[in-house]
Amino acid sequence: MSSGINRLSRHKEISKVRPAGRTFTLFHDPIDTAAHLLGVVTKARKPRGLRRQSNYSQQEGDQMNKYFTLAPETLEELKAMYRKLAMLHHPDRGGSEEAMKAVNNEYDVLFPKLRDVHRTREGKTYTARQASTETADQFKDLIDKLMKMDNITIEVIGCFVWVTGDTWPNRGQLKALKFQWHSKKIAWYLAPEDYRKRSRREYGLDEIRSMYGSSGAVNSRGMVKIDGAESA
Repeated sequence: MSSGINRLSRHKEISKVRPAGRTFTLFHDPIDTAAHLLGVVTKARKPRGLRRQSNYSQQEGDQMNKYFTLAPETLEELKAMYRKLAMLHHPDRGGSEEAMKAVNNEYDVLFPKLRDVHRTREGKTYTARQASTETADQFKDLIDKLMKMDNITIEVIGCFVWVTGDTWPNRGQLKALKFQWHSKKIAWYLAPEDYRKRSRREYGLDEIRSMYGSSGAVNSRGMVKIDGAESA
């Protein structure tokens, strides 16, 4: 009986040492102490190896994206990139069906990961408390329909889609897509269904671009507007 008590008591820890932010436990028996230290050192080394492996896997995942190579961090960045890629690779604009299908597939993979991730005006990313019900197909279908309209300019600013240019002949289609007319900005806009305006101040388009970033204004003919000029 006494030997059993001794065997139990020898495993009793007698003190804790905390060098360099780690906690080591000292036992009565030096063998137990050595075994414990070996286990702590082994466990301390594993996370670093796992982190390296995780980073490498993430890099491999980024390389697998042939088109979304800039690795978007928010839903707005993802949509802005998709709009640019659609303008380049859509079959109606001289692209190929194979390339557009690959763009859509990559968007479908990234969308659920970024659907609720946004960025504040201060540049900080956050995840929305309430999950969005938006699907990946909604934005893809929207861009597809806008590209088939003549002589309009499409721009993604933050979570809004803005349409300018010769919009009068397309006003019926824009209304059907739930775009609204902004008389002061002389532009059509589409806001997220759950969007709620929090400020009474009216910002100009340039101010909004500087706060939330812009995908660049591209019209349906494939011309990119830069500082009031147009280039192919």
